Amino acid sequence: MVGALPRRQRVSLLLLGNVAAVLAVTALDWMMPAGVVVGVLACVPILLTSMLDDVRDVWLVAGLAIVGFVLAAYLGHGPLSPAVVWVPNRILAFLSLPASAVLAYLLQRRRLEVVTARDSAVAASELNRLLMSLLAHDLRSPLAISNQAVEYVEDALDSDRPIDRELLADVRARLRRSLRAIEIVLNLARTESEKAGGQAAEARVGVRVIEEIEAEIASFRQEAQARRKELLARLDEVRDGYYRVNGLVLRQALAILVDNAIRYALPGPIRISARASEGELTVRVEDTGPGLSTCRQSGSGGSGIGLELCRSLVRNAGGSLDLERDSPEGTSFVLRLPATPLSPA
Repeated sequence: MVGALPRRQRVSLLLLGNVAAVLAVTALDWMMPAGVVVGVLACVPILLTSMLDDVRDVWLVAGLAIVGFVLAAYLGHGPLSPAVVWVPNRILAFLSLPASAVLAYLLQRRRLEVVTARDSAVAASELNRLLMSLLAHDLRSPLAISNQAVEYVEDALDSDRPIDRELLADVRARLRRSLRAIEIVLNLARTESEKAGGQAAEARVGVRVIEEIEAEIASFRQEAQARRKELLARLDEVRDGYYRVNGLVLRQALAILVDNAIRYALPGPIRISARASEGELTVRVEDTGPGLSTCRQSGSGGSGIGLELCRSLVRNAGGSLDLERDSPEGTSFVLRLPATPLSPA
């Protein structure tokens, strides 16, 4: 009940509960020597603070209970009673308050650990689901084109027609990307298997960022040349070495952005730049137009399910994918991922 309320209302409710307990202690202690024992009621609001997320709230409510209890005991009937009655009552009731605060703090910390673990598991599951959706999306098109290419080559051989080398180069490039996608699936499955076996496994592992980006760009060069595009990379703002970054998401997102630029941009340069600073890796992909809006209006695609899934995938990995510029002169996407440089071994 208390946990369902907004934080400010929850804290206010618990503070009011302690005030009510203090007033009850004062009134009852005026009526009977043992009335101060009711001070243990103040333990209830303290224990309920374990449902809050801020540890300061535990000590705030507990502090008010302790101060109020001391005042209530001082103003009450106790000192007029025999010491053998009122001293033990006050000591026991007073000690119950800090004990309740410590217990509430431990319960709160344990609850937050469980909630954090649950949220991490949900986020990891969603990340894997999005990654699988992206891979399925990326695999379907190359395999279909490859099947058509095989039929084309068979017809060309049967009729002694020359084979289009550019078409074969395009198919070869798509198949290479499909093999990389399969490799990602296998790595992901291996990671999940290690997690199930209790081994330490994490998507954000040591990755040579420059090598990963250069390898992804190299896999597109042949297709880019066939479409009269030039891939230009500027990676001098990334220190050569290992970074703790989600390499699977980095490769998949970069592949989608570069692939879209090659397929839908006008002939010209496609610029890929990267910068690593302050715990973040920023990758920018720029083309020469005609712009994402123009592609959507013309129905030529370029922004479809792949890009939307990519944005969700990056967001679930703790990063962002933003459309920085969209104009007839060109489109610019900015990919940001958490990345921490690792010290040399």
